[in-house]
Amino acid sequence: MKVIHIIVSLDTGGAETMLIKLIENSPPTLQHLVLTFRPHSPRALKLIENGYNITKVSFWKMIKTIKTEKPDILMGWLFHGCFLSAFVKLIFGFKTKVIWNIRYSEFPKSNFRNILIVRVLKIISHLVDGIIYNSYAGKKVHEDMGYNPKNSKVIYNGFNLDLFTSNVNTQIQFKKDHQLPENSFLFGMVGRFDKLKNQIQFINYAKEFLSSIKEENRNIYFVFIGKNMDKTNKVIQNLLIDFEFENRFILLGEQKNLQKFYPCFDVHCLYSTTEGFPNVIGESMACEVPCIASDVGDVKRIIGDTGWVVPINDKNQLFFAFNQAYEANLETRKELGQQARQKIIDNYSLRNVIQEYSLFLESQ
Repeated sequence: MKVIHIIVSLDTGGAETMLIKLIENSPPTLQHLVLTFRPHSPRALKLIENGYNITKVSFWKMIKTIKTEKPDILMGWLFHGCFLSAFVKLIFGFKTKVIWNIRYSEFPKSNFRNILIVRVLKIISHLVDGIIYNSYAGKKVHEDMGYNPKNSKVIYNGFNLDLFTSNVNTQIQFKKDHQLPENSFLFGMVGRFDKLKNQIQFINYAKEFLSSIKEENRNIYFVFIGKNMDKTNKVIQNLLIDFEFENRFILLGEQKNLQKFYPCFDVHCLYSTTEGFPNVIGESMACEVPCIASDVGDVKRIIGDTGWVVPINDKNQLFFAFNQAYEANLETRKELGQQARQKIIDNYSLRNVIQEYSLFLESQ
């Protein structure tokens, strides 16, 4: 079975990561071709080096490729990919089946174009052959809006449990590298700088939290990893300038091999205003790191009782979670981490997720 995927790029992002996992781990019965519209990212170039079929296209080159390749399935990823996959079938009469892959729990209302695309997709969703969501929250939100419920399925993100695992020595080395006290406590946050990731609000709350705690407890540090989460970001600079505990914020920017960083954290944090299934939650849990996260998408279902889920923009609940995590003894946090990894093993292993994708695609 030949599958053509349409996505804007293979840059950093949860959808892009899941697509890469899918094409790298699918059985030989599935042949994948990925069409992107932006210059190849380092991840795309690496895939090409390893023999995977990734092609940068224009609109008309996309049409020509679909006509030439005659795929069994055309899969659109995210709203722009979904729109294009349905549009080319509708306008050009391709007989291939169209599957959408929707990754939001709520659609971003950041600009008029996004709102328009979402409304158009609602109408043309009744022309597609199936829709994959990565969260039950996303499925409900879209179907309540009027998206076609026929042949829709939730397939969660999956995680490589050999790659993402605990490593007790990693944090020790991290503290040495950054000249941190041995007893320092690390709250980590992984994610690109983005309005929806809500880092500005989180940093403001973290500053207030640090200012409110006792002097003897000020061994707490907040570590940020992600594209544009570095000292060259003027927005972040302005947030931290003249703050008396500025040194408690460690900004590492975009990093490769995140499996080497999650075990450095005592607790991993996510404070997004919208998510479907955040990869960073599954990855950190697989590394036996308990999480504090905002109650968005399927986060509460994923974390369960292995961490802390808080209402978005509720400062008091976030402070309560910070305190609970910090004051928990090492054995308690270790037990929570082990329970978190077991939850990923039981429900979100990459092997099981790839099998779900394969069965769904081959059943079309």
